[in-house]
Amino acid sequence: MHNTNTIIVSPSGNFYGSEQVLYNHLKFTNSRFNVYVPRNSIFDEKLKLLDKQTLHQFDSLIILYVKLYLKFFFKRNYTLYINEGGHIKYAKLLAKLLPFVKVIVHIRLTEDTTTNRLGKLPKNVVLISISNFINDLLLPNYNSVKIYDPIDKVEHLSYKKKLGNEIIKVGIIGRVSSSKGLTNYEKLFDYYFNHDTSKRFHFIFFGDVMKNEAKASHFFKKYDGNNFPDIEFRGFVKDQDSIYSSIDIVLHLNEKEPLGRIGLESWARDIPFICFNSGGCGEINQVLCMEKFSVEFTDLWEEKIVNQLSTCLVEFSNNDRALVRENLKKHFSIDRYIRQLEKHF
Repeated sequence: MHNTNTIIVSPSGNFYGSEQVLYNHLKFTNSRFNVYVPRNSIFDEKLKLLDKQTLHQFDSLIILYVKLYLKFFFKRNYTLYINEGGHIKYAKLLAKLLPFVKVIVHIRLTEDTTTNRLGKLPKNVVLISISNFINDLLLPNYNSVKIYDPIDKVEHLSYKKKLGNEIIKVGIIGRVSSSKGLTNYEKLFDYYFNHDTSKRFHFIFFGDVMKNEAKASHFFKKYDGNNFPDIEFRGFVKDQDSIYSSIDIVLHLNEKEPLGRIGLESWARDIPFICFNSGGCGEINQVLCMEKFSVEFTDLWEEKIVNQLSTCLVEFSNNDRALVRENLKKHFSIDRYIRQLEKHF
């Protein structure tokens, strides 16, 4: 490994998508970085166990950025990389005060693309977007580049699929919150439970229910219980393989998802990923040449989703599986990600 002059800051101490991507980056890279994380956080503990990078903990954001300012001021050949947009106001201020320092901010959420959030950026700020969908939301005068998030490995686990009259288990993976398209799931369930279909489905939500959100709380109370035995809430499940080995299809109905990492994870396990042909999820299916499993977000989409769920297990051929694995390695490998990202450091 070789030491670098790049300092990495992770604003969140959690272990959601952005931290998982950064963790895989730091695990597989041949470079050693100075990495700043919130003290005693989940991410801090995981990086300690990894024992591959130089860790620094912080408690106060103001003290953190004062320290970074002084470090950059006296050693001018440093680069600052922030793995999500939570610290954008600090990044902008530091970049303005130190125009000789390159500041890179990863933009992963639609709300982080707005001009109210980003404002006028100094020329030495580079934005990394996770999809064409996110990149197109940024102003054209911003210095931005798209790099797809990776999956750390492409597996071929050959889970047994149901092709007969058995109940098809549909996994819905991620936090149960208004940002995940709950209104669309409600419309889909209203259609499904009021129409005769050739297939029967069991819908399983894997993820914490955000009960502090009125919409999520209402959704959970409506569908959790004896009135809808075909809908199940299992909460957050840590072991991904236990999730994917218990389902046949992955469904995602947020039409404005920034990327949709679960789509990569499901395709890597030979499990069809059904989504709208929009946002980052539709983009994933297009890049993998699996757009036939995406549905246009137009009139009668509920019927089209049900039809897609009914037929996709038969339509997903061995040739499709080979094509998916080829495109996953080509566009979403960890080696490709590290190479493309670190050339900006």
